[in-house]
Amino acid sequence: MTILKRLVVKNGSYEDRDGKQRGRYVEVGHLHEAKDGGQYITLDAHINLAAFPRREGDTRVMVSMYDNEKKEEGRERPRQQERRPSRDFEDDVPW
Repeated sequence: MTILKRLVVKNGSYEDRDGKQRGRYVEVGHLHEAKDGGQYITLDAHINLAAFPRREGDTRVMVSMYDNEKKEEGRERPRQQERRPSRDFEDDVPW
């Protein structure tokens, strides 16, 4: 079961450091390729599609597909920087 695409839904927006409006996305599932060459979709069971924003009067949710990022190709998602403890904790205990 090879993952071909990531399925994501826009869940809102935010303002980045430069003041630009950016979309916030949630991964809801994957598009897979079966052994026989067919394709199928798996959706995460905890996702409630009714909770995502929709156009007024529309009952559908738009799902976008993005290529699956493969680690073996060196295209890993960037890691978040490790948080270091505050310098206050580096002092010797006075007693």
